[in-house]
Amino acid sequence: MIKIKFPLINLKGTISIPSSKSISNRLLLIKSIANSDQEIENLSNAEDVMLLKQVLEENGYYKNFNDGATPFRMMMAYCAATAGEHFITGTDQLLKRPMRTLVEALNYLGGEVNYGYHNDETGYKIKGKQLIGGRLVLDASVSSQFVSSLLLVAPLMKRPLTLILKNAIVSAPYIEMTLSLMQRFGIKAERQENEITIPNQKYSYKKTKVESDWSAAAFWYNAVLFADEASIKIPSIAMQSLQGDAIVAHYYSRLGVATQQEGRSIVLFKQSVAKTEEPLLFDMATCPDLFPALITACAVKNVEATFVNIQTLKYKESNRGLEMQRILESSGSEITVTDESIKLVKGITWAEELNFEIPFDHRIAMAVSTIAFTDCQVSFNNEDCIYKSYPDFYDHLTEVGARVTHTSLVTSEGN
Repeated sequence: MIKIKFPLINLKGTISIPSSKSISNRLLLIKSIANSDQEIENLSNAEDVMLLKQVLEENGYYKNFNDGATPFRMMMAYCAATAGEHFITGTDQLLKRPMRTLVEALNYLGGEVNYGYHNDETGYKIKGKQLIGGRLVLDASVSSQFVSSLLLVAPLMKRPLTLILKNAIVSAPYIEMTLSLMQRFGIKAERQENEITIPNQKYSYKKTKVESDWSAAAFWYNAVLFADEASIKIPSIAMQSLQGDAIVAHYYSRLGVATQQEGRSIVLFKQSVAKTEEPLLFDMATCPDLFPALITACAVKNVEATFVNIQTLKYKESNRGLEMQRILESSGSEITVTDESIKLVKGITWAEELNFEIPFDHRIAMAVSTIAFTDCQVSFNNEDCIYKSYPDFYDHLTEVGARVTHTSLVTSEGN
């Protein structure tokens, strides 16, 4: 259990948030395929990234990714496309997340990926080899990670890989990020509407620096929004970014936080916004990871809002739509959840102390933490989950003046 309270009027400081987890994971895989010893500067220290780094360095048969879906899926494709035998596994929650589309795609391309066991653990047995390539129709409506995983290993295939993406493409900016990074390191791709073709080629990796993580920045937007007075500087981040979550700057400008680029840093500060009679509309199709922070912001400020394209929220570390509904309604909010949208009708009722029961979900934990910037003491369980993406989060809260108290030791079962 953890307790957090921000007793000051003025929130001010410079916060070096983690570097991008998404970029870091992709760079690790590209560097390994290129067999390069060139450095990745400012690599994320998130547990997801550290796990992938360790697995690639050890290159053993047994690979456990805990609840890291991105490195798990990327490593599944990497193992299927390179020589060797592998067993990859993770927590029960991870193995329940969608995998079938990627498994079937890899096997269609000539891979040998099968659900199986190793010492009574469930996971996937993979016999790696050069994949054939060819044309593949892929459902892109469940996870962009399926697309990115296949694209990253496409240069290793015998024949050109052509992915034909069907249905609504979720989290499309992550696919664009993958292609941009591949192009940066020598890979050419042909694009025609929803078709992407990548022939057999070689990566040419060179030293690069990872920018800060816009997903992590979202929680500092909440802090600035909630505090009475606030100015937060975040280094090594740019408004023009590969990351789709950079849209957070636009979304929070509608709530009362301005973003200013100063050199290689951004500065967040409060701004006035005109009130509207209509509920705000937020499209989560390209940025589902922003949802916990955004709905918390709207609930605290009592701003009616509708969130659309929320279908992938149920596939995260928890069913984030239903969990955020339960958590916020426990403090007085009114929220309607359907298959297509989530509507916040009424915000939370402020109290001097709020206690929450949360799932083992890092983004929910950090979103709930930010309520402390309203001069409310917030307490919740499962605080260790933040190590998955932002290990220094509680330390950073302390740096700006928050009181953070761990009242018990929570043992992590995942990241």
